Order: sequence, then C-alpha cells, then structure tokens
Amino acid sequence: MRRKCLLLTLLAYCLALHAGEPMLKLINTSFSSGESLLYQAYFQWGSVYVDQVIIETKVSDDVYEGTPVYDILAVARTEKTMRRFYALLDTFEVKMRKADMASVWFYQQDYEKNYHGEKRYRYHYTDSTATIDAYEDRNGDIYQDRTTFAWQYPMDAFCLLFRLRNYDFSEAMPGNRYKFEFFNKGKCEVLHIVYVGPDAVTLRNGTSYPDCNKFIFETSEGTLFSKDNPVSIWVTRDRYHQIVHAEAKLKIGTAKIDLTSVKR
Repeated sequence: MRRKCLLLTLLAYCLALHAGEPMLKLINTSFSSGESLLYQAYFQWGSVYVDQVIIETKVSDDVYEGTPVYDILAVARTEKTMRRFYALLDTFEVKMRKADMASVWFYQQDYEKNYHGEKRYRYHYTDSTATIDAYEDRNGDIYQDRTTFAWQYPMDAFCLLFRLRNYDFSEAMPGNRYKFEFFNKGKCEVLHIVYVGPDAVTLRNGTSYPDCNKFIFETSEGTLFSKDNPVSIWVTRDRYHQIVHAEAKLKIGTAKIDLTSVKR
C-alpha cells in the first residue's frame, strides 16, 4: 500500500496559503539551525500495531541565490522487520526564506516498492504574483510547467508545518477555520485547518504533553483525507511549538505518529 505514513502523506501535498492576506511578516521564534526531531509512525487496527517507520527532520542554515534560508530536510524509512514487508525511503527538503518563511525551493523523492516519484519546485515572487516552476515524475509520468498566481503565496506542505509552529493562535477560538489551498499540477485545491482548542495528549510510550493546541486538517473531497477522515495534530503551547502527535482515520484502522526524540 502506497502512502502508508501519515506525516509523509501530509508532506506530499504542495500547498498555497490564502488566508485573506499574505502572511509575509511571520517571524520564526520556535526553531533554529541544529534542531533535529525524530518521529515514529505506526498503524493501529484494534489491538494490533504495525510500526518501524522512522521520520527524522533536521534544520540547518543555508544561502539560496544570495538569500539567507532555512534548509529543512526530512527522511522517512522503514526499519527492521517492517522493511521486509514494506520498503520505504522518502526524502523531503525545503529551502525557506528566513525573512518571511516563504518557500523558494522544494524537493521530494519517494522510493516505495515498485514506485518512484520525484518533485522539484522553484518559487519566484513579485509584489503581486507568485510563480512556480514545477517538475514531477511519477513512475515515468512526467509533468512540467510554469504557473503564475495573482498573489496567493504558494508554499509546500513541509514549509507549512514549520510555519504552523509560528502562527499566533492566542486569540483563536475553538472552531475557527483557516483556509489554505494546495497546488497540484497547475491548479489549487482547498484545505482547511480547524483550531479545536487546548488539549492534552499521551504518546504510546507513556510520554504526556498536557498543554497542546489541537488542529484538524480537512482536505478536498475525493482525497485520502476528507471531512469524514481528517488529520488531527497536537502542537505544544511552549516556546518551541513542536508537533508531538498526529493521527488520521483510514478505511481500516488509524495511522499515527509520535515525537520520540528532540535535539537542538
């Protein structure tokens, strides 16, 4: 089964933010160069667990075309017994401008059984437009095009997850809904993030996070995740705003990820 990993499915989307006005003044206060987060993804069917999918993210400083950026890398892989049944090695990398946390470059490569996919996006901005040079290869099915939007501030999903850690939800009310759009082969499709409110979560290893914000991701009908099968994530309310847990209801069982290690 392709796309068994919840976080990877989230990261696979290429998103564009459109929430009334471009959020150019967003300032990163939650992460810095040297941060490394380790997650474990697993799947639960009743009392049965299938795991050993490891996801590691790393943040480093870089310069892209003369502009200071964060280079954020994520690698997901199956390990031990799981690798015998499902070989997975997926890589995601984004370069994000430090000044406004906008994506300028995105790369994704997937190796999953008999599937190989690759995406490369380059972003160009003016005061009123945003242009994406897109290249996609899905098992030899090639898509390549340049798309320009009247200001919609496109970004990849990986960048969105790190930006989400810096949005100010202190005035948000439970039920508030934030509209996003994800870019897919030259068009945008709708995504909503719903703020559920403060919540506590306990991971499978017993680690408890009593003070988190909970969000629900709702994507377009007909995609893997919809209003009937949303993605839920928990983000700590401390200075680091770490994503510590995520889960999604699938047709059979639930896909989950837990934060298992943090280095700064």
